[in-house]
Amino acid sequence: MTKNRVYHVATGSYLVSETAMITAEAFLGSCVGVALFDPENKIGGMIHFLLPEPVSAKPPEEPLKFVTTGLPILIDELLGKGALQKNLKACIAGGAL
Repeated sequence: MTKNRVYHVATGSYLVSETAMITAEAFLGSCVGVALFDPENKIGGMIHFLLPEPVSAKPPEEPLKFVTTGLPILIDELLGKGALQKNLKACIAGGAL
């Protein structure tokens, strides 16, 4: 039996994997974590957001920290690895005050 590998997804970062035997974890309080998975192609990922959107109109230096700029990056990465958008299942957690 193969043991799961555990990966920590820090604030403002993401993980994409084509391996079914991993566990991605994020420690959430007021942050939000989004996991997307294509069960048919066995490709998934998780991103750990700090805020919904940047406060400035200029592009953020760290786009992965924001939902509006980071989520498209995660989705593009998943699709680039072979996931199909129509197959994606989502799980969202966090956002506590």
